[in-house]
Amino acid sequence: MKNILALPVLLIFLISCAPAPVAEATIIASLEGAEGSVSVNGSPATEGKLLKTGDVVKTGLASSAKMVFYDSAVLRLDENTEITIKYTSSEEKVSVYQTSGQTWSRILHLSGVTEYDVETPTTIASVRGTGFKVKVTSDDTEVAVGEGEVEVSTKKDGKILKRQLVKRLERAMVRNNMLDSMEMSAMTEDSFMELNLGEDEAFIDMMVKRFAKKHPRVVKALKDAGYTSEDAHEWMRDLATGEITPEEMRATIKDAMQDLEKEGVVRDIETDTNALETEQAEQDIVEIEQTTVEQDVVGIEARDACADAADPDACYNERATLTNDATHCASIQEQRTKDSCLSTVAINMKDSTLCNDIVDNEKRVFCEQNAQTENRITGDVIVLPQ
Repeated sequence: MKNILALPVLLIFLISCAPAPVAEATIIASLEGAEGSVSVNGSPATEGKLLKTGDVVKTGLASSAKMVFYDSAVLRLDENTEITIKYTSSEEKVSVYQTSGQTWSRILHLSGVTEYDVETPTTIASVRGTGFKVKVTSDDTEVAVGEGEVEVSTKKDGKILKRQLVKRLERAMVRNNMLDSMEMSAMTEDSFMELNLGEDEAFIDMMVKRFAKKHPRVVKALKDAGYTSEDAHEWMRDLATGEITPEEMRATIKDAMQDLEKEGVVRDIETDTNALETEQAEQDIVEIEQTTVEQDVVGIEARDACADAADPDACYNERATLTNDATHCASIQEQRTKDSCLSTVAINMKDSTLCNDIVDNEKRVFCEQNAQTENRITGDVIVLPQ
């Protein structure tokens, strides 16, 4: 009943996050996967490398790479692929220039990026929350959409020649010698797309869990409105993938609360707002203490399990990312991976003290810049009904 009583004073919750204004050469992405021959600006690169505007990322034969922008968009590079991080801005836009090979992009609505472009020598693929493939060869460019919609434009000498909206499970083919037209057809799912669609599911779940940990009151609001933990997770997942909008979530919570009122669960209450907030704060402290004890036990068991894993460092890193528990980072042997682990947890938890243990100077500075306050996070607002 305490949770229900506190509902009138839980008014504003952040539902999406946006990056702070970024200056030129500011770090805006991280290389979260690198297999085989991967280079940044011509120098060999490994997982954990921090990326900025103007960086050129290239993969060799039988190689792949994965980069994440603002915990919101993931770009995966297939073998023999080259891209340049062309542009980022405080308007939450990311633009990537793809010279060759094929990439897969997935953009979520939970945070950061609201506009995302992949430009090639002959086309521009513009999206808002979707999953799609871009393949560039010497003869043509292919854009295939697995989720959402993509606007594909052909260009020549800086001028747009033709625009076409490509919907889910459709494919647009642009021939280099026929830029004033596009060949539209049903998408044929290949091994590259199948692999990435599968990886997207894990990426979405990881981002939703990370968002829930950052904004526990959003989860609490859904539970107070009568939803289970599983339902709350699905709601946030639908929000991330664009299945629902913040406005639709707000309306649904309002309807659920009205249903509770009709059932007599919520009654007319005249009380002091400050008293309610104090009561809620006391309950939150109890819940945090109980959760801390549970996490300590689970954390010890998880670290024991990782010690026997095939790749212990990767296991510890994954545990730390999912749980935002820096004690897992301390168990990592390889320093570069440990630095990346500490930076991720510090930024997620807004705990800049964790940055002090990072050895790499560039990563430590990046960590300190982004782990100090919540000012970096802004976005759509849900106002719960009073």
